[in-house]
Amino acid sequence: MQYKALVLALAILLAILVVLAVKDTRVLGEEHVGSEDENINGASIIVTFPILLDDLEQLICNNDRVKVLASTGIDPHTYQLTISDLELLKKADLIISTAHAPFEMKIRAIVSSKKLIEITKIPGVRVLPNPSTGKPNYHGVIYDPQNYRAFLEYLTERLAAINPTCKDYYAERLRDLEERLEALMTLRGKLKANAVASSPIAVYAVEWIGIHVEHLLSPDPEASPTPGTIKKAEELLKSGAYAVILVDEDGEPLSSLDKKLLDMAKEYKATIIRVPHLFSRGSIVEKLEYIAGQLKE
Repeated sequence: MQYKALVLALAILLAILVVLAVKDTRVLGEEHVGSEDENINGASIIVTFPILLDDLEQLICNNDRVKVLASTGIDPHTYQLTISDLELLKKADLIISTAHAPFEMKIRAIVSSKKLIEITKIPGVRVLPNPSTGKPNYHGVIYDPQNYRAFLEYLTERLAAINPTCKDYYAERLRDLEERLEALMTLRGKLKANAVASSPIAVYAVEWIGIHVEHLLSPDPEASPTPGTIKKAEELLKSGAYAVILVDEDGEPLSSLDKKLLDMAKEYKATIIRVPHLFSRGSIVEKLEYIAGQLKE
């Protein structure tokens, strides 16, 4: 009997550990942060891309819920809204969009503007031109600390209106983030240099420092460089321009485009600035601190 009781106790303990492990996996995964209880009276937030999950995790209350539509690895330009997506959008208190991908344009058309936050339309957010095309550059807008701060302040205000019981908590977390941004802002305009970047995503990450992206190896993150863009990049790097490349979580070139620019920079002994990809783990402020750390070395 004692043996059977011991086996039963161990089985129960194992079951409990499995349940806890599964719960932790769901909460910490890129699909969801915050509470999973749909009946808790917190804010229900939808983000179109996972790039903002780590940022929201630093700001939201425990009873808030955040879910993402287009996960990492999905091409945002071809993503189509599903029936389950439409249900999530219908129930959400707040929807955060970069207002860039085609499916985000559809969201704009079908949801109430009262619960939609389009980052590029937030007061105080500045949209820069694409260096190659002259058209608005909607890639990586919140990589500028001022744009990021405007986003955080606007988001905090909206969250407090939805979930007033957490108003003071939101404000406290915002102050923590703003202190880190203030430390970064001491570098604004410190450098005066031109640069070649691999793609438009990298522009906002360095322009605030004073590194002006004069040329892109490719005007679009999905496009390949042409002989003409390569030649101009080589000329600029020879004359002292910086090379700004996107890197993965290990600091390695993100794509063949970034590898190409890195090789060119090494050949011409150009200064290299590594910019973490927006879809890599970590909040925007952490990624900005990583960039700033390279300038202090």
